[in-house]
Amino acid sequence: MVLLLVVVALLRGGSYLPTRWALDDLAPLGVVGAQVLFAGLAALALLAVSRRERAHAIALARERPLAVLALGLAQTAAPLVLVAIALRTVPTGETAVLIAATPLFVAALGVLGGGVRPTPLQGCGLALGLAGVALVAGLGAGGLRIDAVGGLAALGAALAYAGGALVVRRWFSDAPPVATGSLAVLGAVPFALPPACFALHATLPGARAIGAVVVLGVAAVMLAVVLFVRLVQTAGPQRALLVTYLNPAVALLVGALAEHEHVTGRALGGLALILVGVALGSRARGSVRAAAGTVAAVPARPAVDTAVPPPRR
Repeated sequence: MVLLLVVVALLRGGSYLPTRWALDDLAPLGVVGAQVLFAGLAALALLAVSRRERAHAIALARERPLAVLALGLAQTAAPLVLVAIALRTVPTGETAVLIAATPLFVAALGVLGGGVRPTPLQGCGLALGLAGVALVAGLGAGGLRIDAVGGLAALGAALAYAGGALVVRRWFSDAPPVATGSLAVLGAVPFALPPACFALHATLPGARAIGAVVVLGVAAVMLAVVLFVRLVQTAGPQRALLVTYLNPAVALLVGALAEHEHVTGRALGGLALILVGVALGSRARGSVRAAAGTVAAVPARPAVDTAVPPPRR
């Protein structure tokens, strides 16, 4: 699990800077459409060479078509669009710190879905996490210190990632990670590619932007989604989302080294408050702990029989 966490953190935390490079030549919808296109091609190639994974993916798509679309929207299309919008005005490190609030949204969604009131400890944790978000945003008497639209987009991406983790837990906990990850990408195609057609420019983007979207699509989307699905299935949504704690460190380091971005005290202090808040919330007991991230109170869907039949002779 630790190795998977580190790899996913490197892929996701390192994706913010290439996304910003792509945004130099493409609109946000164009960047997302290109990422989903290359990720979808990688998914199709992977399914083409693996008969077993292809059979799993087809069976899942037939059994749970709406769940596949929900997975593609929540885990891939929506967060990619919102991250691209955020990165136009918010530094990469602070964007990653705001997205580190994802477990707080998992806790909130779990409480709302289960109708369970948070304990004082969990409520204190959520309050600290929100204080961390406010600190990163620079909320105070002088107004916001980051762009409001960009900050809200980053928080929206965190909410989408939380929803995606819950979708995996509810409908795909029994499914193979490669097939599920491929469907998470292919399920995003109807949401990402049509709008991207309207965002195309008359001139071709530069080599750096093209290279960025290719790498983002294959590595930061396709590979990262497959590994994240595996994390959710083996460790549950709350523990899998520990990766969001590592993403800001990677993003802050990459931004500082490659773009000489200044690591602000607000970003570090806000991240610390968010982490402490999530840690307190995860210590809640009983049914509230389940609502705070593992969504154990939500029954998983019955397993679908995705066994591959032996070839006929």
